[in-house]
Amino acid sequence: MRYAPIPSSLYGKLQQITPSRAGGLSYYPCLVELKDGSSNERVYVIPAADYLKVWGVYPEEERGKRTILMADVVDLRESPVRLPPVFADELYAAGESGMGYCTFRVRYRNGTVRSYVTGGAVDFIPFPTGLGAADVSGVEPNQGRGDTAMSGSPYAWCLFDGVEPSL
Repeated sequence: MRYAPIPSSLYGKLQQITPSRAGGLSYYPCLVELKDGSSNERVYVIPAADYLKVWGVYPEEERGKRTILMADVVDLRESPVRLPPVFADELYAAGESGMGYCTFRVRYRNGTVRSYVTGGAVDFIPFPTGLGAADVSGVEPNQGRGDTAMSGSPYAWCLFDGVEPSL
């Protein structure tokens, strides 16, 4: 499988984003704008080789994974709906709760606590109405089994192979 390189202008923007880190992989949760005028605020932009080392197969080879082609991306920035990196890193450091999934609780500044179940990637969750990433006050990794849990939000992968030289 071959992926397009990331344009140097977009690579510079990607490097401005604080990634979440797990298992040797830096996850860059992005909002991407596409050639067709649409946007997606839940996209992981990651070098293809790094992705393959951790996940073992390309996302197109796994049922249920969505992808966006780098060639279709015209702009990117940090996702406004990502779990803050400090909390995502805490969840990643704790490891999976079971084979291929994570359970955890998120505490919000107003006292709300929500339980979530996600796959191996934890950065995109649905926030309670009226709350967002800035309202998160903490996480409880591997907690919430038996709770009524929300699923993680749908997201896409956008892999790239190298950086396109500047003109």
